[in-house]
Amino acid sequence: MDSYEEKELKKFFWKYEQALKYLDLVMESYVSSLEISDEHNPVEHYKGRIKNIDSIRKKLAKKGFEFTIKNMEEQLHDIAGIRIVCHFRNDLNELIEIFKNNPNISVVEEEDYITNPKKSGYLSYHMTVKVPVVDEAKIVMVPAEIQIRTLLMDLPASLEHKTRYKKEWSLPKEMDKNITEISELSSQVDEELERRINSLINVGTRTKSPNSIIYDMNFNNVINDEMMIKYSMALEKLRYMIEREIFGNSNKDGEDIIDNIKFRLKTKKSTVKKLLSKGFEVNEENIAKELSDVVGARIVCSFISDMPSIIDKICNYPMLEVAGFKDYVNNPKPNGYSSYHLLVLVPIYYNGNYEYVKAEIQIRTKAMNVWSSLHHKICYKKETPPEVEEELRALAGLTNEIDQKYDEIYFQIALNYGSRDEIIRGVRKLAQDAADGRINPQEIDEKVFGNYLDTAGIPDPDLMIRTSGELRLSNFLLWQMAYTE
Repeated sequence: MDSYEEKELKKFFWKYEQALKYLDLVMESYVSSLEISDEHNPVEHYKGRIKNIDSIRKKLAKKGFEFTIKNMEEQLHDIAGIRIVCHFRNDLNELIEIFKNNPNISVVEEEDYITNPKKSGYLSYHMTVKVPVVDEAKIVMVPAEIQIRTLLMDLPASLEHKTRYKKEWSLPKEMDKNITEISELSSQVDEELERRINSLINVGTRTKSPNSIIYDMNFNNVINDEMMIKYSMALEKLRYMIEREIFGNSNKDGEDIIDNIKFRLKTKKSTVKKLLSKGFEVNEENIAKELSDVVGARIVCSFISDMPSIIDKICNYPMLEVAGFKDYVNNPKPNGYSSYHLLVLVPIYYNGNYEYVKAEIQIRTKAMNVWSSLHHKICYKKETPPEVEEELRALAGLTNEIDQKYDEIYFQIALNYGSRDEIIRGVRKLAQDAADGRINPQEIDEKVFGNYLDTAGIPDPDLMIRTSGELRLSNFLLWQMAYTE
């Protein structure tokens, strides 16, 4: 590619980047308006992406076209794309209308895979739109794709992406059948939630806190901005560590195990309410001593089998000190809540001194997140009767069943794999982290080294069977099969 073509290509992608920024701004404005008015926010998360050149080449080739700017403009309408995931089915229409009612956005095409699912069981609502972009003093309309679906629709979509998308092989018939069955199960639970949610929401009545004094408080007088500065600093430090340092190279290394990450700083009102509910006076000392979740992060993955790898990466990161954990995955709360909580200490430089700020990291699957979102929507600031709590426990059983079924078919395929190459790549990454000061060489042991291999987070095999009858390893999992039969 010569410099002229490179310049043209750069200009071409620039337009789509601006289109994506426009859609992102629409969503950001919508979400922030709900937060200000304290209304229910149906958006769980949203993600934008620009299709990479490799994917564009393959898609054009599949359609029978050469890789040219003209063909990209005329044949592809999903170079820019945004995926919006909401909590429940009765949230979908509101999100669809955001774009239909926007006078600056032109809806070109709609594909309703919810009413008419794909054969694989894939469920989603797709819209091809055109959005305005200012290009050299003129406005041009640039196409983009919007996908809107619920959390439970997003589960089978993730599984399909991991097993089918961009793969050159065909899945075994039984595996293909299992994926379709799980998609159907997710859809059934989604529909069940839609049927039950309105009646459940209306049962609970919004009530004031027993410490009703907080409703008359001026929170700026109780907790001033200066008091919260160090927590804001800790939040940004934690964000940097998680997004850039701990999981910054996950996608590059082919370990796309994280679906989304959310960070939040507890509001002054919530901080006051929690301290009062614990029976403590509201002051800076008690906030630091008694509350561990003023700063928080929530990491959501697709499968339970992804969680150990995520937890290990956080625990082995040398700049974060893990001060405790709560395993609500193996030991759910009585109400059905499942998640894994890590209490970490975030180092910051504040007022001329280094100090540690507590932060809570929650790690959970999408299915666990569905239940958590439902519980928050129904029970937040409400007194709920026993029958509602019992109903929520039953729904927790359904989402847990989805998690178990998904992990039953989660499998590993090694293509173009060599164990010596894997070990060398692992050593290189480990050496680089040691050189950069991310890890102390004295702390390197078998577990730490195992996290640098392709099988990080996957248990070592207990039994190896060579179907050819050979009795040698053939450069396969040399490290992992040290004690394998």
